[in-house]
Amino acid sequence: MPILAAVALASKPVSSASVVVAPVLAIGTNLEFLEKIEQGYTKDAWCKKLLDKGIGVAGVSKWNGLLYVADHLVVPRVTDVRKSLFQMAHDCLSHFGSAKSYAALQKTFYWPHMCRNLEESYIPGCVDCQHNKSPTSKPVGPLHSLDVPDGRFQNITLDFVGPLPEDDGYNYLLTITDRLDADIRLIPCRTDLSAERAASLFFNHWYCKNGLPKEIISDRNKLFVSQFWSALHKLTGVKLKLSSLLHPQTDGSSEQTNKTVIQSLCYFVDCNQKGWVKALL
Repeated sequence: MPILAAVALASKPVSSASVVVAPVLAIGTNLEFLEKIEQGYTKDAWCKKLLDKGIGVAGVSKWNGLLYVADHLVVPRVTDVRKSLFQMAHDCLSHFGSAKSYAALQKTFYWPHMCRNLEESYIPGCVDCQHNKSPTSKPVGPLHSLDVPDGRFQNITLDFVGPLPEDDGYNYLLTITDRLDADIRLIPCRTDLSAERAASLFFNHWYCKNGLPKEIISDRNKLFVSQFWSALHKLTGVKLKLSSLLHPQTDGSSEQTNKTVIQSLCYFVDCNQKGWVKALL
């Protein structure tokens, strides 16, 4: 078992014998740091469980009071200790990103969710990185909530659920939701549905009963961005609103409808995954 000792806080001056900064972090002797780790084992619930039940399991061992998992020193949930290691891996190694900082740590140390702690908590909170690094993506535009519809059936949302188990010739579901009072229509269809067929389903199941809406909100499904669908809505005067990429909350009414429909159908389908079309009636 290699001799591992500890790293002093990066904010304090350290001697060359106490720390080695390289692409892989190693540690020199620092008894105070080792004592913090050893004492932390008695307070960290995960480490206590590992000490009680993990010793003897392949890859888990205890040496000189320190706990190892496959030659990786286990670091307990002690804020000063973990912060010091993050400082050594990130601050002292030229403030590289999470991948390189994690690579410097993971060959010597281990604790649950170490990579997540580094890339979601420590590095985003690094003041020097915030001051000196330029953004690599375009600024995100402001998000505006949708207006409340003036009346029923004037503003609706469209979305698809599926693919679903084949039943009675259908394997897809078109959902239409009125944003004002959450009135919905559930229309079975197929995955190879064409824009012309989608327009026909909308006409028969919604327009003939509720009239033509002023606005239709949908995601960027290939049917909703097709030339036929766009030309149809220009002729009828309906305004199309497409949700932006990775922002499903724009079409939140449909998302809630889909969640409720899927949950409800689970209670009515047969054991062979048939009967969901009949359950829509």
